[in-house]
Amino acid sequence: DVISVVYPIAIEGQKITESNGMDFGLHVNVDIRKMKGQGVWNLFTNQYQKSNYETETDANRILKIAENGGSGWYQMPTENTRTLNLGTPEKIYISHYQYVPETGLSNELYVPALKFPVTNIPTDQPYFYQRFIVVPLVKEILTQYEPQPGQPPVTNMPLIKEITSPSARQMEVKN
Repeated sequence: DVISVVYPIAIEGQKITESNGMDFGLHVNVDIRKMKGQGVWNLFTNQYQKSNYETETDANRILKIAENGGSGWYQMPTENTRTLNLGTPEKIYISHYQYVPETGLSNELYVPALKFPVTNIPTDQPYFYQRFIVVPLVKEILTQYEPQPGQPPVTNMPLIKEITSPSARQMEVKN
């Protein structure tokens, strides 16, 4: 009986999304029977500071991260595997939290990213929620999604057997 309405945040006319590609902003729960607001979250007063970060322009590196599931991926273990096809990416901005060990606090960054739509969403998997694969374009953040020395490669996403994206392989990424 309750629906959640999202009023997306936009900075300089660009809508911000979560790292999973879904809208990011003010959430309002509405009781549809009483037609009244029931709760609000993500209601903040923010101060914004613009920064320049080096962005990734190597399409092969971006696609390798996309083939690993990008950011915001979570999948329950299963023995079933599927080949996912990705469509042409859209340039977006995502909300990204950067932990600062010296202060014990996190900064919320809004960074450029590519949002690849999954074009063949499995219809026989009732709990398959991933509609997009999102890959941040800031080099410093993108590094967090690559296997690091001493860490095993990411293999805990068994639903993904293979990701194909012929149009994405021909994409050109610009700063």
